[in-house]
This record gives sequence, C-alpha cells and structure tokens, in this order.
Amino acid sequence: MWLDEVWFVRWPYSFRNWVKQGKSLTVPQRWDEEVDTAALFVALDDDTQQALLHWAEKQPNSDEMTLFLDRLTAHYATQGKRFIVLCWDKASWHTSKKTRRWIRAYNRKAKQEGLPRLLVVYHPTRSPWLMPLEAIFGWVKHQVLGGRVFETLLELRQAVELAFRQRVAWAKDRHDKALSKLLAAAA
Repeated sequence: MWLDEVWFVRWPYSFRNWVKQGKSLTVPQRWDEEVDTAALFVALDDDTQQALLHWAEKQPNSDEMTLFLDRLTAHYATQGKRFIVLCWDKASWHTSKKTRRWIRAYNRKAKQEGLPRLLVVYHPTRSPWLMPLEAIFGWVKHQVLGGRVFETLLELRQAVELAFRQRVAWAKDRHDKALSKLLAAAA
C-alpha cells in the first residue's frame, strides 16, 4: 500500500507550456479573495491498483492522518486482509506522536479482534522517486489543473478525482499487460 498526500490550490499552476510560444501567461486571480487549498490523502493498493481518497481542508495534519488511517483500516477489514503494509515518507504527520500512538493502539485492538494489522515502512529522507504516487500527482497537476481556474473547491476536487482515477486505470492497464507478457515468457 502506497500512502501519500498532495496539496491543490484553486488558482492555476504556472507551467510554461500552458501558453502558446511567444505569449505570456496571464493568471485571472481576484486579489480580494482568499486562495482556497485542499489536501488529498491517497492510499494506492499495489496489487489491485485501487485507490482510497480522502480530502482535507487546507494542509495535512495528524488529525486528518488518523481519520484517513481509520477509514483505510475499516475498508481493508471488510476484505479479510491480515496485514496492511504502508509505504510512506517521513512527513511530520506520519511520524508525529499522535499518529504513532494511534497506530500502536490500533494494532493492539487489531490483534485482539482479528483486524488487519498495520506495518509501516518509511522511505529514506528526500527520496520522492521511491513513491509511485508522486508521478501521478505531478501528472494530475500538469494535465488537469494547468491554466484552469475553478470557481469552487468542489469543482477542483471533482476534476482531480476524475483525472486521478483515469491515470491509475491507465497505469493498471500497462501494469497488467507487462505482467501478462512476463508470465507468458516465463511459461
């Protein structure tokens, strides 16, 4: 299970290829408005390529992290899993005392009640290439949000979720084709 977060802003992101060559980028920002931001928590199942998404207002924190972990463990408890291996970075809300206490308490409860246990694997510091979600987040920001202004956070969230699910489905198709080729060659 890959777990990571990304921030989104309602105003356009500036990449130089969003304007025609020789033209300058103009951003229609109304300076009297507060810039709305949201954080998307994502858990991507490595086997099935299914994603569990959770939106948080503003920036991620330990409270939102434990809410998401609660949803994640409840989701996998219904599927009869014994273990959930979380691969994530060392963000402060991943390593906070509150999150670590929540994981310890959950694992005690899971052992007693036969729920899936959480095993946490931390990536080394400054190693975003180890997280497959980083490429998906970058693609979503670049392809979906480029040059667009969303009137509401709801519009932004809907566009991001649609793009994210399309990108994951595309990656799953590629993964499945490569795996079938590999298995056919081995047979």
